[in-house]
Amino acid sequence: MVNNQLLNELGVTVDGWESLTNPALKGKIIFADPSSSSSGREQLINMMTAMSPTGKPEDGWDFVKKYIENLDGKISSSSSAIYTGVANGEYAVGITNEEKVIEYMINGADVSPVYAKEGITLRTSYCGIIKGCKNEYNARLLVDLLTSKEYQQAAAEELYQRSVRSDVNFSLEGIPATTELVSIEYPTDWVEENSDLIKEKFQELWTSAQ
Repeated sequence: MVNNQLLNELGVTVDGWESLTNPALKGKIIFADPSSSSSGREQLINMMTAMSPTGKPEDGWDFVKKYIENLDGKISSSSSAIYTGVANGEYAVGITNEEKVIEYMINGADVSPVYAKEGITLRTSYCGIIKGCKNEYNARLLVDLLTSKEYQQAAAEELYQRSVRSDVNFSLEGIPATTELVSIEYPTDWVEENSDLIKEKFQELWTSAQ
């Protein structure tokens, strides 16, 4: 999420992960702490996967180190502080979820979404039924509702969420279609095996940069 006025004043272009290491943006980027924010953790994984020179997430730490240095101590324990900070002009750039950027745009804020040209991981939300649950019939009704075209279309129009259904229209001015995004595969196995390490390593790099 970028604040258009601030970027214009800085004369900086933000088009991907690499652009966030521009010295002109030092201290003007806000990021959610991956240790306390699930969205921050996912964004860190995305960044590492996209910026790894080998395609292996674990080889993305060198870039993360450069990125942390450019944050200049600006990190938040709350994901909500990201989009409010950018919209209010406290920061030029914030790493956040797409739907929040769209919401602020529609409400008149001078902000825009940027989709990293190096690639973004497209993840889905999940719902399921617990085997042997007491109210399986009602659970099935709920899953049928959440996966129905009617609900998914409403979620796209009212919550600005992309759908995995190909028959749901997600068409908003200034927002690219899903097929237009540069997507990269989410490293599920690596994340499951290194969940604690990811947080520990980030904290190590963050502490050493302060």
